[in-house]
Amino acid sequence: MKVTIDPSTVEILRTMMTEQGKDAIRIKHAGPGCGGISVAIIADEQRENDEVVEDQGIKIVADKSISFFFKNAVISHTNGIYGPILKLK
Repeated sequence: MKVTIDPSTVEILRTMMTEQGKDAIRIKHAGPGCGGISVAIIADEQRENDEVVEDQGIKIVADKSISFFFKNAVISHTNGIYGPILKLK
């Protein structure tokens, strides 16, 4: 797994982790999608079966059963009507 964080998204992720009392950002399987799996990006804790990388001081985790999908992926965001929308590109 190779995942980095867009510099403009770092503070959003840190705030999310602090507010929820979590120590990592999880890339989570959210169902099938047209071009592969759909994912959600949430604040969470590291688990036993996770692959772990770190970027800009933030721990990024994903279950080993899906982590192989994420090669040269970047966590970024867009600003939506209700706040930032996290995405993986």
